[in-house]
Amino acid sequence: MLAKMQFKNASLFFLLGLAIGVSRNWSPVCLAADGSCNANDGSETCENQLLASAADSNNHDDGGDDETLNNTDTDESDCQDQHPKCLDWAAIGECEANPVYMLRNCARSCIQCPDQAEELAEMIEAKKRKIRVWTNSELEIAEDLGVEQLLENENFKVSLDQTAVRIAAAREHLQNAGLDFDLMDICKNKHEHCTTWAVAGECQKNGRYMLDNCRPACMECHMLHIDNRCAVDPNEKPAWKPDGLNAMFEHLISEPIASKYPVTILSRDPWVITLDDVVSEEEAEKLVQLGAVKGYERSQDVGKRNADGTYGAIVSTGRTSSNAWCTDECYNDPVLTQVTNRLSELTMIDDKNSEFLQLLR
Repeated sequence: MLAKMQFKNASLFFLLGLAIGVSRNWSPVCLAADGSCNANDGSETCENQLLASAADSNNHDDGGDDETLNNTDTDESDCQDQHPKCLDWAAIGECEANPVYMLRNCARSCIQCPDQAEELAEMIEAKKRKIRVWTNSELEIAEDLGVEQLLENENFKVSLDQTAVRIAAAREHLQNAGLDFDLMDICKNKHEHCTTWAVAGECQKNGRYMLDNCRPACMECHMLHIDNRCAVDPNEKPAWKPDGLNAMFEHLISEPIASKYPVTILSRDPWVITLDDVVSEEEAEKLVQLGAVKGYERSQDVGKRNADGTYGAIVSTGRTSSNAWCTDECYNDPVLTQVTNRLSELTMIDDKNSEFLQLLR
């Protein structure tokens, strides 16, 4: 829905977007063609299963005639992408992020076709080569967990034995956590005293710093992932019930809203309406000022998926606008609060179910 709010010398456009949350019950660590291989299988088993699945697809004798068995060109030609954007999606990590759809509908872009078994094996071997074998002396000072650790701390009265026990516990925790290799690559101790501080209880006393700089020592690497840091509460009620979109438009064209904010119905199927005077001239000027304070930056599109489950950003030639996200001081501004409360009332969506206001120019 594009709702246009007009006033004397300015026009303000709000684009209201609806997002559908999808819970994922698979692991992106390693994916077999049938989706049955997961992080708990262990990387070696998972890799073997994946290779076996591709090889089996190529060599399976299903009891058919010789002509069918020898017609490999037909099998390979049948294994094709089913959507024109498959290659683009694969390039930003969707084969791992969304395997249930991608491995079925974008098999070639995800390197899952029978004739791609050799290429898949090379990819797995390349990933294996990135796994470093650590010496005992390196393991003693936890170099595999990040910055080399000091083993004693007189200020916190932490002994060498206590530090050694903590390092061993942290390493065991990580090995049993079932984390993706890419996530483990970014979860590192960033200070030489991380482990001694963890022994001294700083993970609890000074959590914000420790989680930023000493996650392995605090055994909190799993919390790097967005699905854990910002987990959706399963008991939270959805913003709308079924038919909520239609209900919102019926709400917007009814009284007393229709009289308070003059409405023009351009279409009912699909719904397209305009609402006038939703934001006053003074409020609009304040929003423009808040955007200038935050700083307008070139609008960006979603980029490649990161190891922590978030997505990077790319500058698109198709978007030439600049925008500012109204966070922090901007979000707490009383005029902004007044406007967002009004929008929540109009759309019947609580502020907690909405993203921060995006100011566009």
